[in-house]
Amino acid sequence: MKLDARMLFRVIVLVAILILLTRTIRLILQERPRDPEIRVNLVGPQSSTNPQPLAMQMAQALTNKTAQIVYNFQGMPVMQVFSIYEDLCGKKIHASPAVNMTTSVQIVTDHPLTTNEAMRLLERELQKQAHVKLEKLDDENLSAVPVSP
Repeated sequence: MKLDARMLFRVIVLVAILILLTRTIRLILQERPRDPEIRVNLVGPQSSTNPQPLAMQMAQALTNKTAQIVYNFQGMPVMQVFSIYEDLCGKKIHASPAVNMTTSVQIVTDHPLTTNEAMRLLERELQKQAHVKLEKLDDENLSAVPVSP
């Protein structure tokens, strides 16, 4: 196949566009703040020697899951911590207007945590660093209220 001048010009223009797009994407990715490191591995019960009906075993397996959670939050806004907490507990957080949602929190774990341990850690650090306390409203909702330092 023979390339004429027009075709060669089009190929050169397309290559130049691809190079510019690649460089632009690299710049965007370099400027984007890194997401906090979150690793979650769900592990169910280790043995199935339980004589209970299968439905009961499945229900217990869902409630007894342990999570291996590791956090490396370097200056994460309270709003994002709330989102992570909501995912852990399955409840919605309703923040008081007095809560500063942009306050940064630093949370770094040195070993994997279970779901309950992770929830307690987030609660403790929110209260300690952002002066926010989570309170139960009902079975599906929590309230985030400011507390004095």
